[in-house]
Amino acid sequence: MDLISALVCLVGLAALLLALLAPLESLRWWAGWTKDAPPEAPLATRPTDGSSAPLYVVYLSGVAAIDPNQMHHKESGFLDLVAEKIRPAVLVRDVFPYSVTNNPLTGDRPLRGLYERVSRVSNKRSKSFADWGSLGLVILRNLLQILVSADPRYGPPTSFGVAKEIAEALLAKGYRLDSGAPVMLLGYSGGGQVSVGCAPYLKQILQCPVYVIGIGGVYSDDPGILSVEHLYQLAGSKDYTRSVGDLLFPGHWFLFPNSAWHRAKRAGKLTTLDMGPMKHTLKGDYFSRSSKLPDGASHAEKTAAAIGELVAAHLPATPAQET
Repeated sequence: MDLISALVCLVGLAALLLALLAPLESLRWWAGWTKDAPPEAPLATRPTDGSSAPLYVVYLSGVAAIDPNQMHHKESGFLDLVAEKIRPAVLVRDVFPYSVTNNPLTGDRPLRGLYERVSRVSNKRSKSFADWGSLGLVILRNLLQILVSADPRYGPPTSFGVAKEIAEALLAKGYRLDSGAPVMLLGYSGGGQVSVGCAPYLKQILQCPVYVIGIGGVYSDDPGILSVEHLYQLAGSKDYTRSVGDLLFPGHWFLFPNSAWHRAKRAGKLTTLDMGPMKHTLKGDYFSRSSKLPDGASHAEKTAAAIGELVAAHLPATPAQET
């Protein structure tokens, strides 16, 4: 066996091992074998300072996410734009969507040192082969967590854990459990599937309407989509990654018209918004400030503006507006 064949076999075995281990974090937490065991009740009512906003937007990053507090400068700059466009709504951006305990890859983990290195070099324009390999490991790890979320066996406890962490993050931003303020989950790429998966649990915890805005979102046929008030998909014409769900998940196929995905489509819950010639990632993606559209706006500006318009359309009416 030559060296290349040996490396391919080694990579294949490593990927298989990671796939087998992928559900363990969620299952250990659900079984109560970690210090962050699931509570008896979804979330306890807590006093707030009364500063609740009329609507909250929670950002869930894509498969290259390492730590929400150490984002790539392009992604964090885009979120700064979003925060401006959605006012008076509040943006929550500190949720790591690929952990049931909101534990980022740079948190208390065996491979913390490796992930910290990847986080440090993520903003470098030029990366070494080792850097790209480490980033590939991050993507593979998070991609497997998305598949866990989509799995009917392991998905429910995983989605419940993420929903609980989203609720905790909302409370930290002033959300009042008795307010009924709408929540919009802003999921980029695989964050779209995580959003749909945890929507029914978040809706039950907060007793509020839950919407999903996908930025090139990738979705399975998760039944959670039926709990979403509406799913808006921001879709670039050069983004082919977002079609992965249509190919991989049988519930998207016309052969299964009674799947949750097709039932949601028939119920009018899905809307696709054309974002023009935007790619899924790298140069020319939804977050790019250097790539311009024919009207002169950057990709990031148009994406943020579209999100701002959707948020404005769902802001609850004030007493003055109602009268």
